[in-house]
Amino acid sequence: MPQPFDHELKIDRAREQLNEFKRKSHDWFANGKHHSVRYEPNPDGGTDILASAEQLPKNPFSLLIGECLHSMRSALDNLAFALAVSYTNPLPPAVAEKSEFPIFGDINGQGGADFNKVRGRKIGGMNPLAQAEIEGLQPYKRGNGYKSHPLWILHDLDRINKHRLVPVVVAYSSGLTTSFFVGDAASHIGRFHFEPVEGHLGMRLFSGPIETDTKIATTMLVPNKPGDYVGMDNSPMFEIRFAPGTVVNDDGVEQILDSIYRFITRDVLPKVTPFL
Repeated sequence: MPQPFDHELKIDRAREQLNEFKRKSHDWFANGKHHSVRYEPNPDGGTDILASAEQLPKNPFSLLIGECLHSMRSALDNLAFALAVSYTNPLPPAVAEKSEFPIFGDINGQGGADFNKVRGRKIGGMNPLAQAEIEGLQPYKRGNGYKSHPLWILHDLDRINKHRLVPVVVAYSSGLTTSFFVGDAASHIGRFHFEPVEGHLGMRLFSGPIETDTKIATTMLVPNKPGDYVGMDNSPMFEIRFAPGTVVNDDGVEQILDSIYRFITRDVLPKVTPFL
């Protein structure tokens, strides 16, 4: 049986690390021990929903994220080496030493020029057709939008991780899972009692990092008739995000890692592995 290429082992390992991160983050939020929610009336007659959450431990979360990122980045470099060895045999030591999967953004509009400066050094041992495919995958091809490219996100986050652990935060992002209870107050003992207010049923949501007593929502509730009890059960939807200041912090870590993994497996590998 033929042995798998190194890049295949690395990308499979990245998938394992990503799945482990998903399991541990789900367990962190599911057991309810690390966050709390409380209710507080506000001057407008509504009710604020406040959340508090513990700081995420670097072990396992930052460690797992960093390991997953580095596995994916290493997979690309291993792939570049395999492409060079497959086309140039024997591969000169100078070419082998500099072999790397280049990732360039369009910084100051110089992405294409910067890529061509290192083409011969980093991917010169490959089939020219494979080189062309790698060039076509470059983030700089998006112009000013290069920072949203999965490969650029991988490059930048892995660069951060080499010098320090990738910073993450707990963030409330996409809403509340809510159950409403309207009726006679006596039949709903133990549920939070929202006082009737003038207006209509509504809720305003707030997203962002959760610390201590961070407002995540304001709700206004109106009963069907005066004197009715109006209550609700809320389950906040938390997720782990990269901290502000990283290349991307407007989506959950899980979604970002998934998007990078999908780009490598669905876009990069099908285009260049035929040249192995």
